[in-house]
Amino acid sequence: MKEKFHAIQKITSADNGKYKAWQKLLTRKYRERESRFLVEGDLLIKDALTIDAKLKEVIIRSRFNAENATSDDCGDEYKTSLLGEILPTGAGDSPPLYELAENLFDKLSQTEHGREIIGVFEMPSVPVDSWGAGDIVVLDRLQDPGNVGTIIRTADAAGISGIIAVKGTVDIFSPKVVRAAAGSIFRVPTLEVDSIDELKIVLKKLDAKPVAIDPRASVEYFNMPNDERLAIIVGNEGGGISKEIFNLSEMNLVIPMRDGIESLNAAMALGIVIYERVRRRCRKD
Repeated sequence: MKEKFHAIQKITSADNGKYKAWQKLLTRKYRERESRFLVEGDLLIKDALTIDAKLKEVIIRSRFNAENATSDDCGDEYKTSLLGEILPTGAGDSPPLYELAENLFDKLSQTEHGREIIGVFEMPSVPVDSWGAGDIVVLDRLQDPGNVGTIIRTADAAGISGIIAVKGTVDIFSPKVVRAAAGSIFRVPTLEVDSIDELKIVLKKLDAKPVAIDPRASVEYFNMPNDERLAIIVGNEGGGISKEIFNLSEMNLVIPMRDGIESLNAAMALGIVIYERVRRRCRKD
């Protein structure tokens, strides 16, 4: 164990500076300031490391409660099995390791079923001119973390080049979004814009034609254009697409539904449209 990893630093107090910093990473303001976020679970961490995501710190759950500790160690065998498949074999290459008392770990964890490990990662940042030539997705003030995470994962599977989140959209690096998006949070470039004007500038730079998915539209989604790069817009779960962004759209698309159905889930609607693009691409190839 000592030959393979850095020495593990134990934290048992809520007053510890490191622990306080990790707690702050549960807030959007601090995540954005530090450009770091938390990823829970060995599978997500391993997935991230396969694409060279920048793992800055590793936190493992202690197997004893600091308030009633009867042992000074949670077991080298336990640590080795937990860390062995995740971290580089050279101690000089591995990030700092921390063993966090169980009661503190549980307060830091955002999952119902407690994980054994949390990674502190640097936020990925890819300039828009490096996004590639595929379609773009625009999120207009989506609030449900599960929806946004599912959209990111679907976009990844469909080969979307990037996602633009308009101000008012839930934080893409919040724990619930990260969990729902799985490893796709590291593979699909994202950008937040603060205004419609900024959105226009970015879309122009990307040379992407904005099209909106909206039940008020008259053009069926399977009649969308073939040979243009699209920026496919999906709106807020309750209010739909804002008037300003709706007016920005050059084509508005509807998904046909039987009478009495008002709309589809945002992630589902977007999935239908972007996979129509995949179908056409595969057919063309």
